[in-house]
This record gives sequence, C-alpha cells and structure tokens, in this order.
Amino acid sequence: MTFAEPRVLRRALYSWAFDKNAWAREPDEEWRSALDWILEWRGGDADHLATLD
Repeated sequence: MTFAEPRVLRRALYSWAFDKNAWAREPDEEWRSALDWILEWRGGDADHLATLD
C-alpha cells in the first residue's frame, strides 16, 4: 500500500509530525490526508500518539 503523493507525505512528516513545535496548530488539510493515511496503514490506532508529549 503506497500513498498517492509521496511529496505530500514527506512534507507532512517533516513539517508537522516530526516537528513538536508544529503540534500547537492543526496540520494543513493536504497534510491531514497523508497523516490519516498513515493511521489507516497502521491499523487506525492513534492511542500511541498521546504518549509523544
């Protein structure tokens, strides 16, 4: 299973998911679709994300 737009996926990861300072705001809509795809790929379990703080 691959995401349709690898460039968007990379930007979502590096500009939002891996940048703790960016978590204060919601991700861009385009990035949201990439992040949702990651959760779906992982089986939809986002509980582990709460422990990243």
